[in-house]
Amino acid sequence: MVYHQSAFALSGNDCVLATVLCPGQTIIYTPTGPGNDDFASAENSSGCLSSGETFSAWYRIHFSNDTPAGTLLTFTISGGSIDWDFALFGANRSCDDLGSPVRCSFSVAGTIGLSLDATDTSEGPAGDGFVAALEVEAGADYYLLIDNYTGQPESFILDWGDNAAPFVDCDPDSAPPCDLALIASAPDQVCAGDFLSIGGELTG
Repeated sequence: MVYHQSAFALSGNDCVLATVLCPGQTIIYTPTGPGNDDFASAENSSGCLSSGETFSAWYRIHFSNDTPAGTLLTFTISGGSIDWDFALFGANRSCDDLGSPVRCSFSVAGTIGLSLDATDTSEGPAGDGFVAALEVEAGADYYLLIDNYTGQPESFILDWGDNAAPFVDCDPDSAPPCDLALIASAPDQVCAGDFLSIGGELTG
C-alpha cells in the first residue's frame, strides 16, 4: 500500500500529532516546518540530531500483541538529494518523556534507515546512512522522527522491510495514553444546572 500523506491533514510535525502507521504502508510526504520544539523537555533528547528539527514529520508505530519474539524492524528513507535524518524512540515512551533515541542517523548519505547488515545504533554525518535493525516488543509503541535538515520542500519515501511490517497495528484501540492534563488555575464552583466550559491547549 502506498499512502500519500495529504498536505491538508494534520502536519504531523509534532510528536503529539504523530501519524499512526498501518501494515505495509509506504509513506510519501513533504515536511513543511519544525512545529513545536519537541526537545524543549529535559526528558527528551534529540540524540544524534544535534540541531533538533528543521522540516520534520513524526510517526507512531504500534506492534500487535502477537508480534513474535525476535521480530526485527527495518526500513529505508529516501528522496532526491536531500539530507534526510531520523531518530527512533521507544519502546512505550510518551511525547513528554521520549528519552534518547534507540536508533539515530544524522548521515548525509541520501538513503538512510535500519538495516540487517548494520551494527551501529547511532551515527553522525560521516556514517553510511544505515544503523542496526531493532528487535521490537509485542504490544509496544515507537515514535519515529524524520527530518529534512536542509529545509528544502522535498518529499521523502518511507519503505518497510518484510520482517516487522506485517505486525504493525493501526487499530484505534491501540492508541497510547492521551498526553493531556487538566490544570485548574483557581478554585471554581459548579452548581446543579450549570454548564462548565473548559479551555486548554495540547502539549507534549
